[in-house]
Amino acid sequence: MSEIVIPVALSLILGPGAGQLYNREFKKGSYLIALSLVVLIGAFAWFRQAMLPYLPADLTTLDPAAVPSLVQNAVNHVVSSHSGVVFIYETMLSALWIYGVVDAYRVARRKQQDRRRASGH
Repeated sequence: MSEIVIPVALSLILGPGAGQLYNREFKKGSYLIALSLVVLIGAFAWFRQAMLPYLPADLTTLDPAAVPSLVQNAVNHVVSSHSGVVFIYETMLSALWIYGVVDAYRVARRKQQDRRRASGH
């Protein structure tokens, strides 16, 4: 049972690719990790760029206590005015995560069944 639980838990907790690495599917795990990083970096870069119009050009001239509320205001503007793009990034990351978990489960279960057949049980 643990040979199924561990890769699923790794995929749930650490993200796509971790369960595949545990299942010794190094190529697939590396691809999932790389793809997840590309999507995350793309999302952060896009979000940062989308926030810039709502922020002052030079945050260093502001009172440090005011910066969190300015950033929160910018985040709220971006999320409300670009909800479609935010949804697309969320959907891509969720799909990768779900795929990673389901794939880790299926491969671990198949390997467990193969070991049982090989041992004659």
